[in-house]
Amino acid sequence: MSIHRISDQKQRLSLFLETESLNEYLMSNERELTRILGYSGCEHFNFIRSTDSLNSNIIDNINQFVIFSVNDKIDHVQIGDKNISPSEYKHVHFVPEMAAVEAFADKIYDKDRLNSNELNSVLVLFIHRTLILYGIYEKNTFVFVTQNRRLLENREWLEKKLGKLNIMTTQESMRYMDLYAKYESKYYVEPYHLVNKDLWYWDSFRTKIPHYHVPQRENMESVHILEGLASRFKFLLLAIDEIGIQLYFPKDRDIMIPYHFNYFLSLATGIFDNLAIETKSKYGISFDGDHIQSKISLSSKSGKDFLRQVRIKNHTLYTHIKNYDKFIELIHNLRQISIHREGFRDMTYLDSTGISFFFEIKKEKHVQDLIRCCGDKPSEYDKYSKWGIFDNEFFIFLEPYQFVTAVAKQLIKFCDHYLELMGFTKFIDSLPEGDHYRSELESFSEFRLGF
Repeated sequence: MSIHRISDQKQRLSLFLETESLNEYLMSNERELTRILGYSGCEHFNFIRSTDSLNSNIIDNINQFVIFSVNDKIDHVQIGDKNISPSEYKHVHFVPEMAAVEAFADKIYDKDRLNSNELNSVLVLFIHRTLILYGIYEKNTFVFVTQNRRLLENREWLEKKLGKLNIMTTQESMRYMDLYAKYESKYYVEPYHLVNKDLWYWDSFRTKIPHYHVPQRENMESVHILEGLASRFKFLLLAIDEIGIQLYFPKDRDIMIPYHFNYFLSLATGIFDNLAIETKSKYGISFDGDHIQSKISLSSKSGKDFLRQVRIKNHTLYTHIKNYDKFIELIHNLRQISIHREGFRDMTYLDSTGISFFFEIKKEKHVQDLIRCCGDKPSEYDKYSKWGIFDNEFFIFLEPYQFVTAVAKQLIKFCDHYLELMGFTKFIDSLPEGDHYRSELESFSEFRLGF
């Protein structure tokens, strides 16, 4: 089997599209799939697709591989590159064991008789593996993009048998692309449009908290308390990405992940405090001991008197806070462990997918219970839950990137509705149609890759 090498690929993240399952996915998720395909011409990404047709005009610009057979046996694979002539392709010889492909397909699909589509899905994965083995991709700069449920459910087992494959869903792949670009200090708001780091996170905050609408002030005027919320939220979003980058492209992660995780918790509790201070000011709330800052809190433990007054002033807002009571308690509990107690015990865990970084929380039963109360559920394809809990019998781990992402999603919903209940309108509605910044925010929402 010959593999034809693509030129100038070492500096890019390669995405191998398993187009059969993606074609089905396109029927109900056209917007999402179109978003990822829109980056196919960007200099930091290289796309390769299987030969199955995909109902998208963008697909025609993506390099595809073609399998050539001799005497009913695969002889070689050719990857077309529109930028170079076939004579420039470099050849790598490899003889596949079709019996192995069939054995893996039998295991994955758990049936004796396979149809051609099932067998082809595993064959495509083996071709992806061949590109890895022969250096077509640089280490850790490749993704196999699929929506094939069987491949995703068995990806840990497949990597145990075949080595690192990076099998990901479309959503996971976009997140990986975004973190890879940021690892290379590139910040995409849409295809071909890069901005500086500060602006990317400001746009990210603006689109996630649309009801943040603080009146402009003169330079000499006092800073609005909600400007502190905006600043903290921007840093919180940055901390999430820094943890993700350390997860996928580790460099000093033993110190940098705990650093950003602890900072994330402090920022989250600070955001709660910003909302409480603004609420006290807006409604003129007073109570015995209101000069003690710790009592102006959304926490049901330390802010009882404050929340009693909120209930009187704005009952709907009070109900909203109470609906998130367990979530607020969770963040305060974790910050207490992080800042005032012994901290978290970090551990590395070695399995078939490589080395993973976790915090050990077996002793923190209350934290586990609070996470469940916040709506944690098993992940569809991963060993840890939606909120990052992983129980391997001996330890109970918390995967930091999964956790901070889940927390941020909850925090975004809580904060934006909080501001809405306080009477804030959407900032973007104050901008006229055709306004440059309005267009930038709309493009960011539509086309950005990451969280």
